[in-house]
Amino acid sequence: MMLDVITKMTGAFGEPPSVADVAEVIGLALPVGDDRLALSIVPSAVVVRSAGEGARARLSRVGQLDDAAFVLAARLVSELLAAEDVDGPVMTDSRLASILLSLLRQVPPQLLADSVSEVEALEIVGPRARKRPKRGDVVAVPGASGGFHLAVVLTKNRFGVAYGFFTRRWAALRLPPHLEKEPLLSHAVYAGDRAVMTGRWIIVGHDEAFCRLFPSEPEIYHRLGIAETADGTTRSVPEDELQRVGVLDGSYSQIYEDSELEHQLDQGSLLSR
Repeated sequence: MMLDVITKMTGAFGEPPSVADVAEVIGLALPVGDDRLALSIVPSAVVVRSAGEGARARLSRVGQLDDAAFVLAARLVSELLAAEDVDGPVMTDSRLASILLSLLRQVPPQLLADSVSEVEALEIVGPRARKRPKRGDVVAVPGASGGFHLAVVLTKNRFGVAYGFFTRRWAALRLPPHLEKEPLLSHAVYAGDRAVMTGRWIIVGHDEAFCRLFPSEPEIYHRLGIAETADGTTRSVPEDELQRVGVLDGSYSQIYEDSELEHQLDQGSLLSR
């Protein structure tokens, strides 16, 4: 599976990737919230440390890649976690990094742009600090079956935190290019900020311009056919909009619990409206 990841990256780059390139792709594809992986931090990267040098500063190329390499990388990690799960204990971040380096050492040298023999260790790094979401943050919500759903934080008010969701699922934990061109959910979704504070939902970027893609005054819907903003302004909602949002069939929730929202996103019913 490691060879599949490297082959896909080579095709995209037009040349073999470096060890650091491969490590970065795997780091962005790490699962968040997987009970089989006992991460001590919120992962943001897998970095390469060489003897006596620490982590090397370099220009990242992974922005050139589409989702295919990340899907393969996520599948690789999932298979490693499944194999470890058979033995009983959950896998720590340090053990996963060690296994990944061992796999890289088995790759034929000609398939990589540099030598794995110079690598002393791989290390999973990321922020430990908890932070409250703010307007313009792009949040990645992990899917139970893999990948991430992305949402923009629109506002926080008396209803909760209003999120604007995009309707596709991404394989990697990153801010994808041209996010403003992606299909999105027409109405805001209200939930709390606890999942962001605990690091389960990851902030992958920030751009308040994304907020303009969604309603400027996020509403909640009432079953009587009325929509209400946080300042108390109401409007009558046409039947087709009530149907689209899920008010008429009872599937709409004014405010979601974190786990409930994750379930709805995984089921696909929320994002298909």
